[in-house]
Amino acid sequence: METNGPPGSVAVREAEQGLDNALETRSEHSSNSFIMEVETFQNLLLPLLTCAVCGRLLEDPVTLQCGNTLCRTCLPGSVEIGNCETLDDDGAVPRSTCPYFRTLGSDLSVHGDSSSTAEKRVPPTMRERFQCPFQSCRRKQHSRDISSNYIIQKLLDILPSSHSPPVYSEKPLPETEIDVNELRSRIQSELDCQICYLLLHDPITTPCGHTFCRTCLLRTSDHTTHPVCPTCRSPVLLPTPQNTPTNLLMDTLIRTVFPDAVAERAASETSERHSSSSGTDTPIFVCTLALPSVTCFLHIFEPRYRLMLRRCMAGDRRFGMVLPRSRVGNRYINEISSMRYIQPSEAELPTGSRATFMQYGTMLEIREMQMLPDGRSLVETIGRERFQIQDWSVRDGYIVAKTSALPDLEPTIYTSPPPDIVTSLTTSILANTSPENLSTNELIYLTRCFVQSLRSVAWLSAQLRDNELEEQLLRLDSRGDAVRFAWWVGSKMPMEDGEAYTLLLQSSVRELYCVLGGWIGEMERQSW
Repeated sequence: METNGPPGSVAVREAEQGLDNALETRSEHSSNSFIMEVETFQNLLLPLLTCAVCGRLLEDPVTLQCGNTLCRTCLPGSVEIGNCETLDDDGAVPRSTCPYFRTLGSDLSVHGDSSSTAEKRVPPTMRERFQCPFQSCRRKQHSRDISSNYIIQKLLDILPSSHSPPVYSEKPLPETEIDVNELRSRIQSELDCQICYLLLHDPITTPCGHTFCRTCLLRTSDHTTHPVCPTCRSPVLLPTPQNTPTNLLMDTLIRTVFPDAVAERAASETSERHSSSSGTDTPIFVCTLALPSVTCFLHIFEPRYRLMLRRCMAGDRRFGMVLPRSRVGNRYINEISSMRYIQPSEAELPTGSRATFMQYGTMLEIREMQMLPDGRSLVETIGRERFQIQDWSVRDGYIVAKTSALPDLEPTIYTSPPPDIVTSLTTSILANTSPENLSTNELIYLTRCFVQSLRSVAWLSAQLRDNELEEQLLRLDSRGDAVRFAWWVGSKMPMEDGEAYTLLLQSSVRELYCVLGGWIGEMERQSW
């Protein structure tokens, strides 16, 4: 049977079929479980440790950046030949003087010397790239600067007669044979992460050949601006799903041979991610003021918030945003006593039990996240519902809380006032008239007029993206969504955090526009 590409999944299917066959014949070999175990290991391990290119057991295995593993000798020739500027007369083969011509895995002979003893020159590895032999790979080319996979090589060394599988028979095996239980234990010990010392979970292999759990390697990168391998200190890329896929061979091997241990490790990871104390499971980012339905851009760089962000991405992509109390001063001091502090576990560092953040905030949902090579992240979020913190605690350095959502403001539809009223309504009225004396629709209209008049104000234009102001005015006129318009205006007003925080405490649309009207009246009374 022919295939269009390397049989990357054939080994997995053969291993699973071997496991099924072994389980079906367990009753037939109940009198000799040792032979059963040996056959199981042959059916499971040898197909998995077979190179998908040459079809033989791996020899000097290397794991590519796409997560696939093959023999080093099976690496294709380079597709980039560096500084070679000229070709031979036939235009097919570069001149032999080009230092980038003879590469690992290349079957091209040196021009003018067809002997097999011609010296092969290995070019600078950082300049070498080759076409990925796996059609399922999204990365078309890979760097040749990769080291051997140490763990897979150790597994090959541990297996008895891995290069020449033993012959099996009905007769009892000699006592000199290796105990399979010991062999399983040795193999499993090699599959431990060198950071957490547990069975590898979502294993990834660095270009230097070392393998770790993805979450463990990410945790080590939280505390450095230049991520390095924890074993050899070689520079590595921050392992994102895009640039560092899972090591397919090792992940399949672990799931196939040690399914019970995999299930236990996965349950432990899930339990750790969702562990909470008395329902305090909402991550809280103490940073700035966020409002519902308003886009909020964040720059995440602190180690504790890097960890929080990764956990949010693995969950519902949500976290709470609250203001630090230092930016509000002594206002709303009574909020501290209404938030109950939950003592964290003994593993956490000691922390004060006095809240240094505000009680009310906005739940943010992550829309897009761009992870930078040094571990920082640029995050685009959108505000959802408001919330109130009831209990709070600390987990891995950041705040977690038990929150209750505040009721959404009732929808209010804006309609343009009649022409005779429009002529008498100007924002200057708010300088001498209390917003309480105006109707809700009039307050919405005056807020719209104020925003429309700010098109030429430099400080506002610098904060707006292209056509943002026109889009908001058009939305208000076409849909009449007065609630969303109010939140957007509140996010753009140049008010101190202590004043802007009052927006989160309003319980109706009218109260919201009364606050905005008061701010507009204060600006009208000042000289611009």
